Amino acid sequence: MKKLIALMLSALMLFALLTAAGAETVAPAHLNIWLAGNGEAESNEAFHKIFDAWVAERSPGSTYELSFIAWSDYFTKLSTALASGEGPDVFMTGYGQLGTIVSQGHTANLSEKIPADWDGWSDIPENLLNAGKKDGNVYGILEPATRLYYVNKEYASYAGVAEEELEVNSLDDLAALAKKLTIYDGNNVQVSGLHILNEPSIDYIEQMVQSIALNFDPDFHMWNADGTANFNCEAGVKAVQWMKDQLAEGYNFPSEQGFDQFSNGLCSLYLMAESSYATYANTLGQENTGILKSSLNTLLIGNFITVNAASKNIDTAVDCLMYMFNPESLKIKASLGMFPNRVSLYDWYKTEYPNLAEVPNYFEHSYAYSDTLIPFFTQGIQVFRTAAGEALNTDTDVKAALDAGAEAWNALIK
Repeated sequence: MKKLIALMLSALMLFALLTAAGAETVAPAHLNIWLAGNGEAESNEAFHKIFDAWVAERSPGSTYELSFIAWSDYFTKLSTALASGEGPDVFMTGYGQLGTIVSQGHTANLSEKIPADWDGWSDIPENLLNAGKKDGNVYGILEPATRLYYVNKEYASYAGVAEEELEVNSLDDLAALAKKLTIYDGNNVQVSGLHILNEPSIDYIEQMVQSIALNFDPDFHMWNADGTANFNCEAGVKAVQWMKDQLAEGYNFPSEQGFDQFSNGLCSLYLMAESSYATYANTLGQENTGILKSSLNTLLIGNFITVNAASKNIDTAVDCLMYMFNPESLKIKASLGMFPNRVSLYDWYKTEYPNLAEVPNYFEHSYAYSDTLIPFFTQGIQVFRTAAGEALNTDTDVKAALDAGAEAWNALIK
């Protein structure tokens, strides 16, 4: 009788714990989960913590196999696995690859699979949700990244620029500040004020064009809803021309002198991901690594988490994905340098990471290349880089160069 009572009490306690955790649990299953990366000890520990908690709270009895696959091999292995019908249940994909995978029918329509009353629909900002849409439906939830302006505070002090002057609210402000932060040795530029990304062989030229173009037109998209090129529109032309004009001022080093010129101490202002903060702080010193106060629009990018449409345990897989974006899971991922994609966590983030307190503001003004996924992003963006590089680095008319690029881009559409 005592054993029976003890078992009943244990069952009641388990029920109470599950009830306290939230909604009803989902059917147990074995899930294969693939993430891109090298599976460093810190990442491995953090994600196991998330998935272990998911099993305990949402799907007791479930098991999972978590695989980290290096970026260099990830998309080849993922494409092969999905095509063979042996793909993972839950998986990561890069920004440029989701459109291809969606077009092949490998991703579940999350707008249909995730319950309408999921709090993420209202807590995750619209610009972040839009990044994973095709035909108005969400196919991937973004683990977001933005592009923000880093400032070398040591150089600012040397140039006589006060802390309160490290703020921009227009492209004119940005250009003026870049001139102030340029350091000369005689007539020679020793430190450029703002590094203009102009090298077409480097996969960041489009990121600066997008970030600048959004300030000529907040509704700027690199491509249209039907996938055709839009980067040769008025805002796109103005953005490339603005960058070309800054290069002509003579206070910027060309990209071939080093891609990451901020780490190398070659520039005072640099457009780069918020996840680079730790690297810069380690290299330059935390006291010298600042984030410029800015109300400028900028690029939204990142990686997606999605669910295999062919998963034999699709409802359980969708629940696992949802758990990856609950507040506690996002706090764990923030320790890895990921920005939490819920508005309700912004104040927590500012308190927990005071040196990154400007980052949420950038996310409120960041937008993806388009609200429509395309299946040829990788090929298309290389076409754009070539066109923009020609416009920036030669005497070719900007509009003419981008028009030629748009024609080549549109030829990719089948």
